[in-house]
Amino acid sequence: MKKSSKTKLSILALLIAAAAALAITCPGREAHKNAIADAVNADLLGQLNIDVDDSSASSLKYTNRMLIEPFLRNDLIVTSYGLFSSSYIIDDGKKVKFGFGILGKVHIKDPENIHRRIPVLREPMPVALLNR
Repeated sequence: MKKSSKTKLSILALLIAAAAALAITCPGREAHKNAIADAVNADLLGQLNIDVDDSSASSLKYTNRMLIEPFLRNDLIVTSYGLFSSSYIIDDGKKVKFGFGILGKVHIKDPENIHRRIPVLREPMPVALLNR
């Protein structure tokens, strides 16, 4: 075998291995849901000046998850492209990109303002959360 043929085969094998690694680690629907819930918690708890890792935040994290769970179940669209995935929502009749997943990690678009992008969170924050 010629040296250039070996080089081409090596490059092809490397590309196949990289594509397989991307496909194996492509985040699914659950990973997108969890990333959005984590971003919501960080955003809303930050508004209340509560550290996300604070032990007193656990009940608020649970409340936030229950508040957005119907949205995540019904309005979140996750599309897998094999090597990466994207999440979208339908808002006012438009498909809006929400997140991008690759290598097992989901990156949320504009996480600091996520409360403005989820319809149920655009309404005033529940009184129970504010009167803590």
